[in-house]
Amino acid sequence: MEQKKTVIVTGFEPFGEHTVNASWVAVQELEKLGLGHDINLHVAEVPVEYQAVQSLLPSLWKQHLPQLVVHVGVSGMATTVTLEQCGHNEGYMRLDNCSFCPESQCCMEGGPGCIHSVIDMDAVCFEPFGEHTVNASWVAVQELEKLGLGHDINLHVAEVPVEYQAVQSLLPSLWKQHLPQLVVHVGVSGMATTVTLEQCGHNEGYMRLDNCSFCPESQCCMEGGPGCIHSVIDMDAVCKRVNSSGLGVSVSVSKDAGRYLCDYTYYMSLFLGEGRSAFVHVPPLGKPYSAEQLARALRAVILEMLELMEHNKGKKRCLHNQ
Repeated sequence: MEQKKTVIVTGFEPFGEHTVNASWVAVQELEKLGLGHDINLHVAEVPVEYQAVQSLLPSLWKQHLPQLVVHVGVSGMATTVTLEQCGHNEGYMRLDNCSFCPESQCCMEGGPGCIHSVIDMDAVCFEPFGEHTVNASWVAVQELEKLGLGHDINLHVAEVPVEYQAVQSLLPSLWKQHLPQLVVHVGVSGMATTVTLEQCGHNEGYMRLDNCSFCPESQCCMEGGPGCIHSVIDMDAVCKRVNSSGLGVSVSVSKDAGRYLCDYTYYMSLFLGEGRSAFVHVPPLGKPYSAEQLARALRAVILEMLELMEHNKGKKRCLHNQ
């Protein structure tokens, strides 16, 4: 008789504004449904405490010897069920429910900067729907070119190949040729339902093959470069301004551009421009916005970015996070 598989699913306890944590409520409902007669399902509520996680997770793995562990969390910005492809080791500065955060600001000292799941989240999400044969990002940028940014702003647009090596050669030439005050990259995300402003780009974790079936042997954008570079632009401020403008297109902020060509391009541009770059993810056309709506949103976002940069001119900001 075939042995049953074991799966652990966790949710989190309440924290901050989430007095009822939707993740744990959903996991409890899943427990009632079950995963079928051939799968042992174990559920657990995880405290929102760094030290508790450090002790709880090893015991769960040791006790149940699962084939898979799925952690479920709540996000106040999410409008979809979002599958996370990877976890990051550094940057843990927010206090937990015990007003504690790791002194090292990392999960595991000396550990890799990023660990990817063995499960291909993009295949899970998109394979049944085919590829992006029409890339909403380029269509939206072409519409933006028609709108323009005003008589006092020179707007140049370019279509970027989904190829690591092409990005390495194209971006330096764009920065050198035009000497821009700002470079904004736009990409499509099949999971996005909002226009999403990315705050930072990452150096490591590039394992997915590009359109030429190539990925960097080092799996990084720039060997020896900082692990993460932040834009000089406060994306939260841009988001608030555009959302309060009555544009009719919802804008959100992210700190993970996905460790593929979007993130790769963003990191390199941030390095070349000393932080004077931005990345915007748009949803596929019609889901829910038209190309014209996306173009108007891009226009509003870029103008707000330029205004913030002008206002903050001369102020120094830390761009690199090791």
